[in-house]
Amino acid sequence: MANKRYSKINSMSSFNYFEFIISKNNQWIILCLISITVRLLVSQIGYNADIEAFYLIGDLLLNNLNVYEHVPEPYGYPYLPLWSIILSFIKVVQKFLGFNSIQSFHFLCCLVLSIADIFIGTILKSRINKKAAIIFLFNPIGILLTGYHSQIDNLAVLFAFIGYNYLFRESRYNEILSGLMFGISLSIKHILIIFIPVLFITTSNYLNKKNRIVLILLMIATSLLITLPFIKDFDIFQSFVNNVIFYQGAASGALIKECMKFIFVEPPDLLLKFIFASSVLIFTSLFTYFDSRKSLYIYLASIVGFSIGISEQYFAIPLITVAIFWEYIELKLYTIYVSMFLLFDSQANIGEHFESFINNPYLESILDSFFRAAFGQLLLIIFVLRKSYKLILK
Repeated sequence: MANKRYSKINSMSSFNYFEFIISKNNQWIILCLISITVRLLVSQIGYNADIEAFYLIGDLLLNNLNVYEHVPEPYGYPYLPLWSIILSFIKVVQKFLGFNSIQSFHFLCCLVLSIADIFIGTILKSRINKKAAIIFLFNPIGILLTGYHSQIDNLAVLFAFIGYNYLFRESRYNEILSGLMFGISLSIKHILIIFIPVLFITTSNYLNKKNRIVLILLMIATSLLITLPFIKDFDIFQSFVNNVIFYQGAASGALIKECMKFIFVEPPDLLLKFIFASSVLIFTSLFTYFDSRKSLYIYLASIVGFSIGISEQYFAIPLITVAIFWEYIELKLYTIYVSMFLLFDSQANIGEHFESFINNPYLESILDSFFRAAFGQLLLIIFVLRKSYKLILK
């Protein structure tokens, strides 16, 4: 009798545990925890020069030093200041926990950025669908870039995504909330800079002309309020301009620049910038005018596809677009190709460990020939062109 009673209690507890697992809300929590865990595990494989720079920058504010006055060499700091503030908080947490190694610092950076990914996934789940959210969370590009590279593009995209969603919500203060979120995004990384003019033609039922002006002014004001305290004198201003405004990035290997070499031995920098900015504006404006709810997603794909300087971390920028429009074959190919590039050939990701492991110059040269950042850009441009063609045909 006692055995029967124990068996019944045991089966009830098992059933409750099973109920917990299959509950829809708990399923999502479990998926989020798994995605964070995978990213954190990847972060412990190693780190690159960006993490070394972040480690040094985190100490600057704690020592009352200005990141633009004491730019860590040879790394530089080509971002607006909000990330440096976050890095100093990460340093405080690291010291509170009793750790000091660069790898533990990397772990905490990855944790912050993984939480940003979870927020993006949760917004996708509520605003688009669960499938898009899962594709985003488990896209290997996002796992490798948040986990190993731990760059900040996803954090800037998160606040842009929140602000963008407020544009189309029936709220009394949607332009204020959008402006604040866009301003915070700009204060992390100026991904949205070319998107500002597009906001004037966004066809939202909830934004009149006055609201648009308030939104844009608030976005700029938020970014300035965070940035200006760091620009204390003219020398620091010059350093800020050189490191942030005129930052060139990794210009070699970008699709537009490589194509222009068929015409010019050394393509004029001003021409390249014009082609980049005008291409992004044309395609984003097209969608903004006819289908505003998709304009940010086209913008994120365009700004990477047409970029005249390309680095590995840029490939994280359009992952929201990839998740939402997963049915497009070129976005599937983009995910496969860029993931393989990061795994096997990238010198800023796990690829550097793979090449050291194989230690075969011949195989390394084959990998270098096969993997080109420009091909990832080409796939994004094909997607933008196809979406634009379908929009025009409607």
